[in-house]
Amino acid sequence: EVEFPAGAFASATTVTIASGSCHGDTDAFVVGSTCFSVTPSGEYDDPIMICVQLSSYDKTIVEDEGDLTLGYWSDGEWHEADNVTIDGNTICCETTHLSDWAVLGKTGEGWQWWYWALIGGGAFIVILAIILLLVLPKRGKGEEVPAEELYGEEEEEF
Repeated sequence: EVEFPAGAFASATTVTIASGSCHGDTDAFVVGSTCFSVTPSGEYDDPIMICVQLSSYDKTIVEDEGDLTLGYWSDGEWHEADNVTIDGNTICCETTHLSDWAVLGKTGEGWQWWYWALIGGGAFIVILAIILLLVLPKRGKGEEVPAEELYGEEEEEF
């Protein structure tokens, strides 16, 4: 169900709601089975209400139903809608954007902890390699310095 406010369109407009592409999961979201496209797509001035029925599969993509949301596909990624509410089997949101939509499950909001661990570990290995390959081999390869220059007195022979 999509509700448009009065005057949302300047002239008579045909609105189409059809099964849409689910695009796929991202780092931040797992996509449910409820995917749809609302046309004409674009940005609108006044908020539009979108409500859909949750499928049985939608409810299984997250452990906590509070992690379900609605989102739209734009610029190659999912964007979470504002003002998402869930009442029984119905999930709703207000939006000013129309395009491809889906029921999404939040996975942890973007970069996961293990991304940072991999990056940190990789940086450590690179720094260690630089030290081992470039810095350590140059130690001790300078000119031999006489002892009197180091200690301020001549070397004694025994």
